[in-house]
Amino acid sequence: MEPGSWTLSAAHVDQLSAWLAVQARRVGISPDRAAEFLIEALANDFSLRDWIQAHAKT
Repeated sequence: MEPGSWTLSAAHVDQLSAWLAVQARRVGISPDRAAEFLIEALANDFSLRDWIQAHAKT
């Protein structure tokens, strides 16, 4: 699959938005800031491919 050929569904976006809002509230930051942290972690600090591979086998 080519990059950009798939996007999150509206339901996925809603679920992630709700989850981020709850987590942000728990630590006292804005949901926008929490989203920035999540994107940064996924892009730089976290091997999402390894995590997906580990969980796809279960």
